[in-house]
Amino acid sequence: MILFKLGGSLLNSGFMKLWINFITDHFKGRAIIVPGGGLFANHIRSVQKNYNLKDDIAHNMALYSMSQMGLLISSIDRTSLHFCNTKHEINGVIEDNKVPIIGTFDFLKKRIGSPNKNWSITSDSIALLISKELQLNTLLIVKSCWCSFIDSKIALSQIKVNKLVSLGILDASFSLNFQNSKTKVFLFFRDQLPNASDTLLTSSKPNNRSQ
Repeated sequence: MILFKLGGSLLNSGFMKLWINFITDHFKGRAIIVPGGGLFANHIRSVQKNYNLKDDIAHNMALYSMSQMGLLISSIDRTSLHFCNTKHEINGVIEDNKVPIIGTFDFLKKRIGSPNKNWSITSDSIALLISKELQLNTLLIVKSCWCSFIDSKIALSQIKVNKLVSLGILDASFSLNFQNSKTKVFLFFRDQLPNASDTLLTSSKPNNRSQ
């Protein structure tokens, strides 16, 4: 089972539909989608500034922004994609050989302590936490940006994660969450569709993170 985290910026660039079609064509019944907040999260950043909201309130609102994005992208293919609010619904959609989109993140509240309810944790770290919660061994993060030092076919190491965090490509909490996770994480860019038969999408062997 693969967790696809689709960055909200894919919507503005026009690549969201391309990735959705790729997932529904090749991974029905064996993929779950976590949406980024995208334009909805950006709106919350503006609201927080304009109304002087505390970080924990903005954090909770940002989780709902991911749900809003999930509803939006579920409209791309209403036959194959299903917006899910519970783990039971997720399991049912997978059993029906379709693709669930996670629509609620309430089950993560115990994993995210109050001191961390801020913009240091965004949808990337949340996807990593979800992979642990749902016991998924592969997370594929799709972003609109480009990094010349990343080979998308090779799972991220701690060193590369740290560099991505320092560049602001992954959120500030990702390094620690990655260190405490056994999930294999791959970073793809918006126009880099993988080969559906690639071993990175079919293998469940643990990776070496030291390099």
